[in-house]
Formats: sequence, C-alpha cells, structure tokens
Amino acid sequence: MVSEVVAESRGRRWANHRVLLIGLWLTLMMLAIKVWVGWGTRSLSLASDALHTLVTSFSLLLSLLAVSAPCSAKRAATGHTRLESGLTLILVGFLGASYCFLVGVAVEQIGFLGNTDSATSQVNSPILQLLGGMVLVSLGLSLFGRHQALTLENAMLRFSFSQSLQDAGLLALVFAGLVGVQAGIAWLDLALTVVVLLVVSFNIWRIVNWQLPSMVQQTAIAPEAIAKTARRVEGILHCYGIHSRGMVGRMIYVELRLIVHPECVAVAPAIVQRVERLIMQQYGPAKVVVQVDDSPGSADHRKG
Repeated sequence: MVSEVVAESRGRRWANHRVLLIGLWLTLMMLAIKVWVGWGTRSLSLASDALHTLVTSFSLLLSLLAVSAPCSAKRAATGHTRLESGLTLILVGFLGASYCFLVGVAVEQIGFLGNTDSATSQVNSPILQLLGGMVLVSLGLSLFGRHQALTLENAMLRFSFSQSLQDAGLLALVFAGLVGVQAGIAWLDLALTVVVLLVVSFNIWRIVNWQLPSMVQQTAIAPEAIAKTARRVEGILHCYGIHSRGMVGRMIYVELRLIVHPECVAVAPAIVQRVERLIMQQYGPAKVVVQVDDSPGSADHRKG
C-alpha cells in the first residue's frame, strides 16, 4: 500500500538522520580535541589535520541538512538552500585564511630547523595515547557510517563517510609522524603538514564540486520531458508537480508526484523504483524524490 511506502521512506529518512547526527557529533568532538592538542603541542601537522576534520564536519552537516527535510518543496527543488550555499562560501574563506597562516608558520619554522628546541613539537606519551584512541574511534565511526550508507543505499551518506574514513587515515598518519617526532625526527611534523594541507585543498574542492549541482538554481530538465519518461512505466495515470535542479550528466535533483491506477497501488514501490531507474538511465546521476498519491480520482483536477 501507499501508506507502507510512505512509512518505509520515513524510516529510511530517520535512519539517515540518526547516523549523520551521531557522526557529526563525534567528528566535532574530535575536532575540538585536535585543536586543543595541536595548540598545546605546537604540532602543525595536527593543526592541519584539524582543518581536514573541519571539512569532514562540514560535509556531514550539509548531508544532515539535506536529509532533515527532503520532502519540502523548497529543498527538493533546489537541493540546498541559501543557508548551505552561504556556509560553503564562509568555509572556503576561513580555510583559505587558515591555510595561508599555517603555510606561513611552516615557512618560518623551516628557518629554525637548525634549532630543534624552537621547531620540535612538544609531544609526550599521554598525548600519543590520546591520539591513538582517537584513531580507533575515528576509524570505527567511518566504517560504521560506510556500512550504514551501503545498507540504506544513500549516496550522500556514502560520500560523507568516505570523507570521514579519509580523515581517520590522515589522523593515523599524523599519529605515526608524531611518534617519529618524539623519537627525535623533528622534520616529520613539517613534512606531514605539507601532505595534509594538500589533501585538505583537494577535499574542499571535492566537496564543493559534489555539492555544486544542488546549489544551481536553474531548471535542469523540462517537466514535460520528465513526465514523458515517467509515463513509460505501466500503471501511471498522471504525473505532476515536477521540479528539477542541478546539472545533467553530473547530478540532478528531481521531485515529482504520481497518481497510479487503483489496481496498481499494491505494486507502487516497484513503480517508483522503475521511474527512478528510467530517469537515471536517461539523464545520468540523479536523486529522485517520488510521491505517490492515494486518490487517482484527482488526476483530472490536477491537469487543470
């Protein structure tokens, strides 16, 4: 029944929301610890890794905002609101300023390589134990999130927790480097700073590139073309309320409503899946939100 489809959709939405909320909360906790430890130990590599964690947190936040109200007309038609677009610009500006600051400090420290007391990070065993525990927590969180993304078949979740998994890998690399710093290899901290900053630059570009289609406001596909594609599925009486945004070939966001024949209500989930599959086959990567109406008798009224 249609009510079962709606219930299943709400259940998936709640599961996505819960996973993202847990992931965002733990990631922000680790961000705060990295900033605190990086400041206390004067470790540029850990400070750079905190920037990457900030990027990961932002990716999780965007995904959380997107799934919080996926069925609203405003969000379904535009993907992201002006809030998310503004936050993206603010983040890019902040990361640019932080990036320049860390590069400047790194260049300044290179001049002190002859004086290890000035350039070496102040790392001790308790700090390394804390970072080791954070590596395990971060790795466990990212693997759990990836598993949930595959189970729920959510591309947005999969992308965000791929970022989280990469963040865990970078933290493990920084942890290994700080172990080397404690052993007397002072230049490892600066070397890892360069590596992490390069990864941060690549990942902020990746996130903006991933989210860019959802921030584009023009109509991606003519509603008549989407309706023609949907009507190829048997059992559909009418297709209306069609909105599309994004870039064809990269990512599009499509919302539409269907009225199905009374005899086909029982197989409404299969009809919805076929419509989604046809749209993706014809127009490329897409996030499709399909709502099925209970009242087929309203089709003539909707056409007017």
